[in-house]
Amino acid sequence: KNSFERKKERRERREMPSKKKTATKTKADDDVKVVDDDALEENENAGCGGTPAPQKLPQITVARLLNETQLGVSMHKRITQQMTRLRTENPEKFLRDTCQCLLHVLLVYKRDVHTERVIRFVIAFTAHREPGHEEEADAFCESLILFLLNVTTAKDRAIRFRACQLVAGILNALGPDAEISDDLYDQMEETMLERLRDNTPVVRAQAARALSRLQDGGEDADFSTNEITVAFIELIGGEKNKDARKAILGALAISDHTISVVVERTRDVSEEVRRIAFLALAAKVPVESVSIEHRALVLRRGLNDRSASVKSACIDMLKKWMSSNVCENDPIALLKLLDAESHPNISEMALKTLIEMKVVKPMAYATKEKSEANGLRRFFPKKLEEEEEEGKEHATTKEELFSPEEALFWRVIVEALANQTSSSGKNTSLAVGQARAVLQAETEEVEDALDQCLPESSMDLLRIISMHADGKTTASIFSARQLMMTLNCSDMNDGALRRGAATFVYERLRSIGDLHDENDISCYARGGDGEWEKQLIDLAKRVHDDNEHVAVVLGACDSLRGTVEEEIANNENNGDDDNNVFAETQALFIASSLFETANNSLSSKLPAHATEAVMQSLIRPAIAHASAGVRREGIRLLGLLLMCGTNALTEETVRILRTAGDADPSESVKCMALRALGDAAMLYGPKALDARREIPVPKKGIHVRFDEEEDEEEEEKRKNEKEKENNDDDDDDDDEDEIPGYQLTLEKQLLRIIESACEPFENPKDKTDLEELDAENIDAMNEAAFTESENSAQTIACETLAKLALRRGYYAFEQPSLVISTLLGAIFACDAQETPRLAQCLAVFFPAIASAPDAKVRACLIDAVLPSLRMASQKKGVAKVAAFLTSLLELEVGASSSNNKEGGDEASNSDNNKNVTVIERSDAGEAELVRALSIEILALNAKPFGTGIAGAQVKAYHAAVARVLSRVPIPDVKSMLTSQPNDGSAVNGSIVSEETKQRVTLQLSEAFVAMKMAMKKCPKEKIALKDINIAKDRIHDSLGVSSSSRNNKEDEDEEGETLDVDLQFAEYTEGVEKYSNELSQSEDLPFYDRKGPKVSKLKQKVMAAPARERSKRAAAQAAAEKWVEDDLNVPLAKITPQPTRSSRRREALQEFNE
Repeated sequence: KNSFERKKERRERREMPSKKKTATKTKADDDVKVVDDDALEENENAGCGGTPAPQKLPQITVARLLNETQLGVSMHKRITQQMTRLRTENPEKFLRDTCQCLLHVLLVYKRDVHTERVIRFVIAFTAHREPGHEEEADAFCESLILFLLNVTTAKDRAIRFRACQLVAGILNALGPDAEISDDLYDQMEETMLERLRDNTPVVRAQAARALSRLQDGGEDADFSTNEITVAFIELIGGEKNKDARKAILGALAISDHTISVVVERTRDVSEEVRRIAFLALAAKVPVESVSIEHRALVLRRGLNDRSASVKSACIDMLKKWMSSNVCENDPIALLKLLDAESHPNISEMALKTLIEMKVVKPMAYATKEKSEANGLRRFFPKKLEEEEEEGKEHATTKEELFSPEEALFWRVIVEALANQTSSSGKNTSLAVGQARAVLQAETEEVEDALDQCLPESSMDLLRIISMHADGKTTASIFSARQLMMTLNCSDMNDGALRRGAATFVYERLRSIGDLHDENDISCYARGGDGEWEKQLIDLAKRVHDDNEHVAVVLGACDSLRGTVEEEIANNENNGDDDNNVFAETQALFIASSLFETANNSLSSKLPAHATEAVMQSLIRPAIAHASAGVRREGIRLLGLLLMCGTNALTEETVRILRTAGDADPSESVKCMALRALGDAAMLYGPKALDARREIPVPKKGIHVRFDEEEDEEEEEKRKNEKEKENNDDDDDDDDEDEIPGYQLTLEKQLLRIIESACEPFENPKDKTDLEELDAENIDAMNEAAFTESENSAQTIACETLAKLALRRGYYAFEQPSLVISTLLGAIFACDAQETPRLAQCLAVFFPAIASAPDAKVRACLIDAVLPSLRMASQKKGVAKVAAFLTSLLELEVGASSSNNKEGGDEASNSDNNKNVTVIERSDAGEAELVRALSIEILALNAKPFGTGIAGAQVKAYHAAVARVLSRVPIPDVKSMLTSQPNDGSAVNGSIVSEETKQRVTLQLSEAFVAMKMAMKKCPKEKIALKDINIAKDRIHDSLGVSSSSRNNKEDEDEEGETLDVDLQFAEYTEGVEKYSNELSQSEDLPFYDRKGPKVSKLKQKVMAAPARERSKRAAAQAAAEKWVEDDLNVPLAKITPQPTRSSRRREALQEFNE
């Protein structure tokens, strides 16, 4: 074809009507159906006699419009207008169609994009009020909400979730002028409160969102009486799902009643919930509505949070507080909101965070004008210098002194400029070229700013500190302490500054203020916190070389005591010792602060004569003082002196501490003495303290034993004279109770203190109703813990024993099992609200000792399992004790050290030792524990359990022992090797000695035999029998015995044969029976003295003399027994056996011949 023809064909194709295709969606699903326009025209022409009809647009329906909402959010505005027109035409039909279409949406549980678009559109359309159609929109909204409330009780969780989601979205999208009827309001509140306790977390979350706008503040507007708010507060503490907690926290109305709940969520487990809590505090809570303690608390938690998102939310909250109407971007006003004097660390952290975020710029405050107006230079302006030259004096008033917030602010600004100068100088030294010049210019600018911020000379700064120290108030002392830290930014090589600082330190240390002014609290003895004295000692370290500050500080203490004593002697005020108490307390505290901050050089260079001088001048007068506060400080100084020099550990010092810890009338002195003894025992060992104690003198006629180990001859004598032995033991126990605690060993003294304070395994709530303490109140809990640490000797004793057990292990005590059992009884006897410090200490101690890598430490817990169960057997809750011990035994052991190997050399760098995996579970005594528990169960089954309360206790103890037995880690004997392979291959097991392997095998074999014997005796105890069977199978696996030997002949008659055991375990049967019989008659076994079931008198009479109706039966039985006896006594006659008729004649002939 030529070009003309081709152009003609293209023109004809363009003029031909194109066949368009239309896409439509069905109402039921999202499938797209494609319909040809030609087919539509043919159908229309067929109905009209071939005449073409005008083309009609597709009918607009609710289903079609809701399907279109899934395609995108951009067309929602147009669809809203079309839906409004449909609702105006026929409201009833529109509501019915909408509810019918929503039923398909409610069935979708997965939150995909298309479904969420439909939900979003329905919420927006229902809340939309077209101008001129407000009443129609409100009626449709109420009807739709009522329909959704009716389906919230469906069994399908998807329907409940989507219904609550739609209700929550509609309520939150309604405008402030929207109104709903009272009946619908009540129904929504009732229905959503019910869904708030739904078993599906997303339903609870949506129900909380729906209830957010239904809360009513009441008359006081604090929401304390609102049912919804009360439900929110009740559920948020026990809610396990983080999304539900987030929804409740976001829906909770903020008031004075609920602020504490929001603050408490700042320490939630989920970082998302913590972030929501900080955002709620920033957006909903004004800073002036939060208490000072809560402000400091949320800043401490947020700025120290490990999550970056939570920390960022806390910083946003801090910025919001900074820009509020209260602060107006003034950092000093923000520090006043935080009370810098009470919370210095948190205030400093907040200010440094603002500097880091460049909200507060130190360079903007480090100008000469601002420094002279409000900064450090305002105390010495030029006018005052001119007045001083003319001889005039200027008195600084209290109004001119720094407030605590101002002092803290300028100290942080000076430190920030000093750090910036140091970092800029370091960067300048590393840079080259033009960058070096730029950095050098920046460094010079920062140095100039620092010089303008500080006074002109360092002596002026020292004078400012002295002016604030003369204020004699807590605020002025705090300001002086903050300003003293700025001396770190000064040049301490200046001789004048060093001399002035040394004089200032000496004068301030030997001063206790005005003794006649009751409001003077400038020192620790007058009510201060002691930080001022510690700051002075730190300054003395920097101005003196080596350890010269020790002589200066101790000299100030002697001078302090001497000055006050002279004043008391001159005034002849012998009746009032208050001034003497202040002087003694202040001197002792200063000396204690010196030794508390001592370093290693002081410990090594402290001579013996210095220790004796401290004892002579400070400690000996203090411990004999009438004031408990002075005695407490003296004991504290003695304990710190023991930490700084080994020459201080003498019989005198040990006797002082032991006597004060046992016989002092003040609880605070007792606690301090016990704490000092615990620290000394950690450093020197308990045996070193026991060797220097006062040995009690035995009474005449009574043999007093202090060691548990006895000679073999004495043991034989006691075995022969058992009754005499028991009497002697009773006398010994009574005599030991009469011995003072300071004459006993440290272990027994601490155990006596614990047992006198509480009864082990005795729940205090069973005795009395303790006053409940709110665990959510942080201040109350901290106050209770502080009071406990100062006045509870039981807490200090438990802490000391726990530290010794973790630090020194099995050989730290004479009876480690008794110590751990007592601590275990204390954790069940203590109340976490009354003694929070003790509860926290023991809650950390037991998991630590159970998972300790050292086998000697774990052995303390292993040996204490059975004694603990025996101690708890007579109390309620022995099952709880067994469950706790089971959880401890199942903990994984930490990484073992390389030198804890048995049967091998020490750790070396050879290649062979790298492939060896050492497992030291067998060294902790697990095999011995399995054997002891097995024999304990066997001994319990020696007698019937009985009935009633006593029988129930025996059964509970029996089940508890079996439970622990089934969970004890059993050493794997198969993997134990006595030597390393010669080829150097990797070893999957442990290398132990041959003796250890034989011992473990023997113990496990005896345990296996005891379990099999116990299973025969307790067939009715199904729970215990199941646990015993589990433990028996585990021992089989450990010993490597085939499973075929486990199947016993259970169907055999009990009278037929004895216990069917494998030949390899037969040799252990006799020994196990012997141990079990001895234990069943021993006092060590709980319920050893129980008797068999009681027999009624009537039954005894019947058994003794049968009734007449049973006479025939009894006579027949007696005749049968007599006949058997007579028959046995008569000799049998010799009878020739008859030949047996059998087809096998050979066998019959053989029998006849025999």
